[in-house]
Amino acid sequence: MQQILSARNILNKCFNIKDINVAQRTVLDGTGSFSQFIISGPKNQNIERLVLAQLASKVTQALIIINSIDEMMHICKQFAVVGVFTTYIHGQLSTDEVKQRVDGFRAKDFRFLFITPDQASKDSVLMSIMDLDNKITVVIVNAEKFAKDHLHYSPVYDLLYLQLNSVQSELTKTRKVSFVFNRVYIGYALSKKQITAIVQKQRIHNVEHFIFNYSPGIVLESICVKNTSAILRECANVCANTRKKCIVIVKDKKQSELFFNEMNKQNKTINVFDYPENNGIEAIKQFDKLKTGIFISNKHSHITETNADTVIICQLPLSVTHLCTLLGATSNLDNVINSCHIIYPEFTAFNQATYELNSKFPTIEDHQEIIDYLKKLDHTKFDKNLVFKMSNEIPMVAKTVFRALENLASMLFLSKQVFFKKGFQANFEVLNLNRTLPPEIDSINVEVSKQLTELVEMLSTHGCKTDLLNKHIGVVSEAKCGKCSVCHHIKAGGHWNNRIPSMINSPINSEGTHNITNERSHEMYRNPYQSLSLSKSTTTYEPAELNDAPIFNNQRVDLGNPLESKLSLIRTKVAERLKIPELTVFSNKTMHELIEKKPKTIRDLNSIKEFYGSQRGQIFGNEIVMVFRDKL
Repeated sequence: MQQILSARNILNKCFNIKDINVAQRTVLDGTGSFSQFIISGPKNQNIERLVLAQLASKVTQALIIINSIDEMMHICKQFAVVGVFTTYIHGQLSTDEVKQRVDGFRAKDFRFLFITPDQASKDSVLMSIMDLDNKITVVIVNAEKFAKDHLHYSPVYDLLYLQLNSVQSELTKTRKVSFVFNRVYIGYALSKKQITAIVQKQRIHNVEHFIFNYSPGIVLESICVKNTSAILRECANVCANTRKKCIVIVKDKKQSELFFNEMNKQNKTINVFDYPENNGIEAIKQFDKLKTGIFISNKHSHITETNADTVIICQLPLSVTHLCTLLGATSNLDNVINSCHIIYPEFTAFNQATYELNSKFPTIEDHQEIIDYLKKLDHTKFDKNLVFKMSNEIPMVAKTVFRALENLASMLFLSKQVFFKKGFQANFEVLNLNRTLPPEIDSINVEVSKQLTELVEMLSTHGCKTDLLNKHIGVVSEAKCGKCSVCHHIKAGGHWNNRIPSMINSPINSEGTHNITNERSHEMYRNPYQSLSLSKSTTTYEPAELNDAPIFNNQRVDLGNPLESKLSLIRTKVAERLKIPELTVFSNKTMHELIEKKPKTIRDLNSIKEFYGSQRGQIFGNEIVMVFRDKL
């Protein structure tokens, strides 16, 4: 008789997971206790492996619906180590092979049967799997694809949901007794709001859910800049102060070459575009050999595949949940991101993100345009070639056309047939183009646009952004300071000297309050969305009496010097306007440097150390340069 191993032993022997945290232990307990269980968290917590290990220890047969063929084959090999026999079904198998494996599962030759969503959506396959005397557990991986307002939503999962319910109803009718199979949903970056929507739509009763705390202890910094040059400068500074491995996510090949030329001067840098074969696998192998270095790529998936612990994203993520996905993208517990820096241009980043969202989530007008185009066709069947032709003639981005066609197939305007030929392909056939489009199509587009706005607000709001992430997805009810290096000024180096020190150690003024708050600090240097859009000051500066000369650091400013007098008064007025200490505006040392260099443009001003890399020039730079143009 085969020895039954515990879940902890299976995790150790199959997946080399020796230690588990409190949250992972909750997943193990919940999988064994709840008949309907929804779990959301980052991939680096190995949620699917925890669930499968617990089911294997309970000697439970399970149907695992998973999107990745490579992942299912890899897990099958790992379970063979402990004698848990598994099999899989996907679109590349013949009908006879599918039948043979289903029969083996029904005969209990296999403990687990892995299947792709498109195969599970087929009526005959799913019914033959589920119609067993013993009760099996259905595990649905990538459950975030059920949520229509999620970036990874897929209409295939709508068909899957309908098919599962149909099978359940049919078995209830056949057996004349209520039949409800156990379900475990595993979603990545699902918020509590999205989980509630899935539960209500699928009418899941007595359901329990658990949401992992995203990126605990991570340093998350958002840096809003004006242009690509500023992005490059900020990125170079972060890499220079990080003596570990960094991955930089750029927009395109042109930007990657620009970044590579600059980064390679200070550290070993690998550009994924220099290794076009095998989707950058060779570049990743070269990067893994390095102890320190920089990896430049345009694919977010490479965060998963590299062992970098510092991530720099040089564009705006599309939503808060998208950011959660990126932060939790590592594939094993030994590779957890320590810090993430999001560097994005102030205006173009938002427009680009909006464009991406509109491509992923077509409006009701986009759907109607495609329907009108299809009505003019002489034939009712078409493939991807017509899709690209349609994209040029409407005109509409091909990605938008594909997504709209998938949506129309899920609403039975069209039928979609998936087949494998040098990769997965799809053919479409017209069913009924005279149906009425549901108005919820536009509401989904509005919802995802709202998520983008929420992300921008989160990145431009003072507070621990890691905690703000967790508040958004429903893990915590209130965002508190996470005591990261962004607020506490722990990191050293020239780049961080532009930061205002934390209010924790700042002196208390006569009113019993701190001279400077972290909120003003973050607004001043990293968040131009809130308080940096200040109108030009029209204040006229009167000469001060010599006796009123301020004393800073035991050094008296020489107000007998007209330039020092004017700069000192500018500093005082700016400090009053922004409600910050005067030395925070610029120091006496910087004042003397200003007088020496006499900057007459903002560009000249930004070459001075204390102004370089900060937003000072944007806020009050014009007032300073006007001093040296003799216009004040």
